[in-house]
Amino acid sequence: MHNKNNLLLITLFILSLLTFPSILNAQSKNYLTLSGGNFDFNKKVNTSSFGRIEYRSAKKILFLHPITGAMVNSDGGFFIFVGITMDIHINNFLVLTPSFAPGFYNKGNGKDLFYALEFRSKIELALKLIHDIRIGFSLSHISNASLGPPNPGVENYALNLTIPL
Repeated sequence: MHNKNNLLLITLFILSLLTFPSILNAQSKNYLTLSGGNFDFNKKVNTSSFGRIEYRSAKKILFLHPITGAMVNSDGGFFIFVGITMDIHINNFLVLTPSFAPGFYNKGNGKDLFYALEFRSKIELALKLIHDIRIGFSLSHISNASLGPPNPGVENYALNLTIPL
């Protein structure tokens, strides 16, 4: 029953986006996002800081844009990913950017997520400045999507600077 409800919510969300295309203004530029934040901030064990670089392509697959990037934390762990994103323009100066990206994770001396294949979901809220520069805040979750036990996952927050290329 739980999976049916999730599928229904996702379907309704996608249909609403297709019905109201004005909130999905076409992203006509490539962007580079530089981020810094806290890795596994809610556990208070094995927390560390991290830096992330992300390339957001102007190319489109339906209403989605490809992304690729890498994150490195202060414990020597890293996550390299490729995925999809989209911009939802709330108004003239606020942009909501959800994304999803599978990738390769190596724990370094940090938190063990138990699989090399991990999945990141992220939501970012950004303020548009002059020349399409954005400054924002994001929350993300990285986990193995219950490929097998255990599935500890990590929650991260970051400040982001997004620059058009």
